[in-house]
Amino acid sequence: MFRRVALLLACSAVAAACGSRPNRTRDAAIATGAAVAAAGVYRATTGGCWAACPPRRYCNSATGTCDEFPQGSPPVAAAAAAPEANDWWRAGDAACPEGAALDEDEPVILCTRPDGTPHGPATFFYSNGRRESEGEYRDGKPIGVWRHWDEDGHPTKTEDLGGQ
Repeated sequence: MFRRVALLLACSAVAAACGSRPNRTRDAAIATGAAVAAAGVYRATTGGCWAACPPRRYCNSATGTCDEFPQGSPPVAAAAAAPEANDWWRAGDAACPEGAALDEDEPVILCTRPDGTPHGPATFFYSNGRRESEGEYRDGKPIGVWRHWDEDGHPTKTEDLGGQ
């Protein structure tokens, strides 16, 4: 509900700023204020960031800003969200099977072969930095036990895909 109200306010502000009235400066100021207010309403009601976070960044809900992942790992919130999960990637390429290397590409950390085929452990993250799912690939196919969490860090399911 609040998201729709915030979106409606932002759209109205943009429409007002593009009008043909004689006082465009005033209209633009009103539109900017309405857009900032709409973003504030969105942030207050959802705990989200002021804007969508670009790749390699996560939403820091405490500040409302998009923060960069620390080098080689997701933020501390991710580790706290899933205490039973391990930070396998901290071992670097040694965590990957022979012929594969660590690839830290945007919302996922996984082992890949030189041709890009996933092969070895993998962890996917939400934009807020918390783990989404974790498991293993063999020759590009998910195998074995995969664990999943919701955006708040609570376990949602564990599935065994077999193939080990």
